[in-house]
Parts: sequence; C-alpha cells; structure tokens
Amino acid sequence: MGLLTTLLMIASLIAPPPMVPVISRIPTEERVVFLTIDDGAVRDPRALDLLREHHAEATLFLTGKWVTGHEDYFRDLVAGGSAIANHTRRHTTLVDLDEAGQREEICGNADDFQRIFGTRPTLLRAPGGHYNDTTRRVAAQCGQRALVGWSASLNDGRVDYQGGRHELRPGDIVLMHFRKTFAEDLRAFLDAAKAAGLTPAALGDHLDR
Repeated sequence: MGLLTTLLMIASLIAPPPMVPVISRIPTEERVVFLTIDDGAVRDPRALDLLREHHAEATLFLTGKWVTGHEDYFRDLVAGGSAIANHTRRHTTLVDLDEAGQREEICGNADDFQRIFGTRPTLLRAPGGHYNDTTRRVAAQCGQRALVGWSASLNDGRVDYQGGRHELRPGDIVLMHFRKTFAEDLRAFLDAAKAAGLTPAALGDHLDR
C-alpha cells in the first residue's frame, strides 16, 4: 500500500465524508403537518386550483423524466406556492447504482431543476424510500440538505398510517403522488389534518427551526 493511499485512508477515518440526515417527520409542538407529492407522471389539471383553494402548501418531489415536456404545468404549481424537491432523474432505485450512477440521478436532477425553475432543490426523496450510505454521501455532495421519508401516505382516497396509528400527529410528513386519484387523495389528507387539528405547512420552512 502506497503512502498516499495510507494517508487518504487515515484521513477518511479521522474526518469521514459528510452525509445528509434522514427524516420522516419533524419534531415540533406546532400544530402543523407536511404534504409532499411525488413523481409527476399523472398531471391532474385541477391540481393547482385544488391546492390553492385549500391553502395546502406542498413540497413536490419531482422526477425529471416526468417533468420533461410539461415544465409549464409544474412552473404554475410553483408560482401557486408549492416548492420543488428532488426525486431523481429517472426514478431508478438508487441502491442498485454505483456512486457515479447515483450522482447522475441526484446531482443531474438538481442541476436540471435549477435550470428549469430557477431554484436548486435541496431536499431529496429516494425512489421507493430505498437508500444507502452512498446515497446520503452523494446527496450531501450535490447540495442536498436532507433525505426525506414519510410517516403516513395517501392511497386511493385513504390515509395509511405507520406504526399502528390512526391519526396524524404534529410534524408528520405525508406522502402523496401525482395519480388519477389526486383529488380524492388530497381530500383524504385535508380531512385527516382537520380531524387532528393540524394545518398544512411548508416542509422546507420548518427544517431549520
């Protein structure tokens, strides 16, 4: 083993590369809940009006391949108050890729969105929620500040809770998708939030508190 290799190994042990934190909910006493919407494959034309009507601030974890050709649709959502986040370029399972492949998916999508939307996304959601230490390390190198999971999800007009719960809690991050059931899923979210006495809030604004 050469001297340089030895020194690099020692340096990595002393100061390991930074990794982004992984979050699935925000610890808070505020009566807030966070709506996140993934992918972008199905673009309901009512989405903007529905989100505006109900003052639902959403974070959009978008995949580049579904944004391409539909940039104006998502620009309108951003203009309406939603925030853009990173869900990779092609929705590939990141743990199946080497470091270079993960960098292309994560950094490449962030670069593309900076060009399209004028703002670089800093929150990442791994497709399927599958990630490893390489994902966390590459995400940090790509300027992401957190790897975001979820604590409840919306499917076919219902809320699916994790951990055996039956209601939303303050700080929950709720996963929704751009699907044909967009209106039904949004209604289920709003009803559950109201029942729990929670207000939809912007995820990014609460990460630094």
